[in-house]
Amino acid sequence: MRLKKGDKLTDLSLPSVKGNVFDIENIAGKKALISFYRFAQCPFCNLRIHELTKRYDELENKLEIIAIFDSPLDHLIKSTNKHKAPFVIFLKTGIAAFGCFFSINDIA
Repeated sequence: MRLKKGDKLTDLSLPSVKGNVFDIENIAGKKALISFYRFAQCPFCNLRIHELTKRYDELENKLEIIAIFDSPLDHLIKSTNKHKAPFVIFLKTGIAAFGCFFSINDIA
């Protein structure tokens, strides 16, 4: 599936580093920041997660934060535990098919 501007994600279910499963339908009708990241050890991706963690108090009441990495689960857990992110980090192999790495979407 390749996303284009204006497309809506209606069928997306992803495992998280905390062991639960995210379903896109759980945030229907809410504003969301959906960020797509490369591999777990990417320094730029980790910097972005660090920035979102620092600004979480400012953002949490305004939108849902969804971080999606293209990495194996064991690498992702090891890399993201150091951030102690207050939002959940998910994994999806092959996210390059979405055609983007960072995206802000209003989910309807």
